[in-house]
Amino acid sequence: MAKKKQAPIDYTKMEACPVCKVSWRGEPIPQESIDNGFYDASSKFFSKVMSLYSMEEDRTFAYCCPSCNITWDRDTNQRIPSVLKKASC
Repeated sequence: MAKKKQAPIDYTKMEACPVCKVSWRGEPIPQESIDNGFYDASSKFFSKVMSLYSMEEDRTFAYCCPSCNITWDRDTNQRIPSVLKKASC
């Protein structure tokens, strides 16, 4: 029997790192920005999680915790070697 493909985790919606448990909740999103349609009405806070973007692929390919530098592949949810230096992340 074929394994069911796991849906990608949206790390930008998580409140804390699953490894180091540090909060990813940032500053509150200004209500004016929500009212003007810049953010979804369900979004209340900015996220500190970092999205890693590939210009070649024109898409986000991974997410990185700014506290512990653990990086996850967007499609597989597997940890991958970080492309960022600890001081940068």
